[in-house]
Amino acid sequence: MFWHGTAIGYYLAFSIGGFITTLTHLICTNVRPIFLNDPSQPPSTLKHLYDVTGTIVSLSILNCVAAPFMLLTWKDSIQGWANLGWYGPIAIFYRLVFLYAGGVRVCRMFHPQMSKTTQFKAGNGTVSGAMTPAVEKSGFHVAPPLDTVVPPRK
Repeated sequence: MFWHGTAIGYYLAFSIGGFITTLTHLICTNVRPIFLNDPSQPPSTLKHLYDVTGTIVSLSILNCVAAPFMLLTWKDSIQGWANLGWYGPIAIFYRLVFLYAGGVRVCRMFHPQMSKTTQFKAGNGTVSGAMTPAVEKSGFHVAPPLDTVVPPRK
């Protein structure tokens, strides 16, 4: 038996969630360092603005993308997204296209120079100050992000 059932709305919401995860990883690795200060300094006003804007955008996109989860049917889900102007899927896919089509390179031109002690090495071999250390339980397996399987051009 399926946890939620077999309604297509569940699959629409969960499948687009994978793209959101990839986009979030790309933004945290490539856009966020632009707004970071040296760890010895307090966060700048620009960093606070980035955080507030990121929270608002994240909640807005999540609310749009989650609509099919509640509407359940294909027709209602597509009509719901159409009523919202498709802003969630459009925001996700245009940003992914931008980052994969060279946006990563553009973003990295604006990265501040960091000392070696403040840099972290990401799983895909890139060096950034944006990585948040994560402790995973032993035996806990997570599928790799899309950008590690198909890395964007640098």
